[in-house]
Amino acid sequence: MKEKVIETVGKTWRALGELGEADAGDIAKRIKEKEDVVNLAIGWLAREDKIRFSSQRNKILFSLVASELQAFKNMCPKASSTQSSSSTRRRRLRLF
Repeated sequence: MKEKVIETVGKTWRALGELGEADAGDIAKRIKEKEDVVNLAIGWLAREDKIRFSSQRNKILFSLVASELQAFKNMCPKASSTQSSSSTRRRRLRLF
């Protein structure tokens, strides 16, 4: 189980780098993992001060702290640029 959580920590970190901000359910869907395991990963990341929390419409949202977001951008520059182009593409599709 510990190995599964460790793997999910990495996937969760990357998902938050790509998404910017998300709740546990959205992260679980994104990485195709059970929400319970994602919650364990979020706890792990929180313990290491790698994420921050916010509340919006009765949901708890998670995002990477600034230093982690910068590390993500340095490690995954294509994922950062892909995020903006895919969101632009989605907006265009909604118009039609």
